[in-house]
Order: sequence, then structure tokens, then C-alpha cells
Amino acid sequence: MFQMSLFDKGLAEVQATEGLRYVLRRNPVRAEEIRKSRQDKLLSLRKAIDKENEYLKGHKQAKIQTALKRIQAKSLRLKLSGW
Repeated sequence: MFQMSLFDKGLAEVQATEGLRYVLRRNPVRAEEIRKSRQDKLLSLRKAIDKENEYLKGHKQAKIQTALKRIQAKSLRLKLSGW
């Protein structure tokens, strides 16, 4: 288990059992890639929600539960369900 405060500085050193030593650092390039990926996934989900809402407005017999299931499935595929 790592403490995130270890990454406030450039490098962090962790002594492990059995004589192992780990030198850790935060990768700002990778952090930016992850942030952009999350934003893209969230935007994609929002577009899908808007599309479902428009469909529900235009089709009186459309079921809200069916649209909700589709959105939940997309959320699972994008791995956003924990948000």
C-alpha cells in the first residue's frame, strides 16, 4: 500500500521486506493521458445520454427503463460505473 503523499516530491524511496528497495516517481505525461482519457469517456457518456433523452422525447411509447439499461451498459463498457 502506497501513500499518495510520497509522490508530492520528484522521487520516493520505499524499503520493502527481504531487502527490496523501490524508487518511485510520478509520471506527469501518463497522468495527463489518464485525465484526457477520463474526460473523453465522460463526454462520450454524456452524448449518449443526450441522444437517449432526445429519442425519449420524440417517441411517446419508448420506455425510460430501456434507455436507462443502454446507458448503464455503456457506462460499464467505458468503466465509468464507479463514478
